[in-house]
Amino acid sequence: MNQYFATVEEVTSNGIKLRLDGEQEARETYYNSISQVNKDDRVYINYVSGTILILGKLLYKERS
Repeated sequence: MNQYFATVEEVTSNGIKLRLDGEQEARETYYNSISQVNKDDRVYINYVSGTILILGKLLYKERS
């Protein structure tokens, strides 16, 4: 099972555009998510049945 991270580039009613880590440009395909995400969120993704599914966004804890 491959595991990847990406950045949300656009959120529309058609789905979510992603820029995968290591890529310079956002992908042209709109993907589905099982959690609510916003533009510029860092997300955890996985390949499922030939497409990408956004599993959730990364939450960062501020260091004191």
